[in-house]
Amino acid sequence: GVLLEYKGYAQELVIPDNVTSIGRFAFFNANVKHLTMSDSVTTIAKEAFFMSKIETIKLSNAIKVIPEGAFSNSN
Repeated sequence: GVLLEYKGYAQELVIPDNVTSIGRFAFFNANVKHLTMSDSVTTIAKEAFFMSKIETIKLSNAIKVIPEGAFSNSN
């Protein structure tokens, strides 16, 4: 499925196997600092992590393209 909006407060997060796509602004201004994506994630939308506090990220091996602006205005 598509993760459209993260509303939690965790600083460390693992995106589960049932997520295949990260939607636009899904992590807008989110407090997550350390993120791990399962290999089920195949796409990241433009501005998915706009203004997020991401410091480290382990991307899915299935992602081939990261769109321009996916991490704009992030840490």
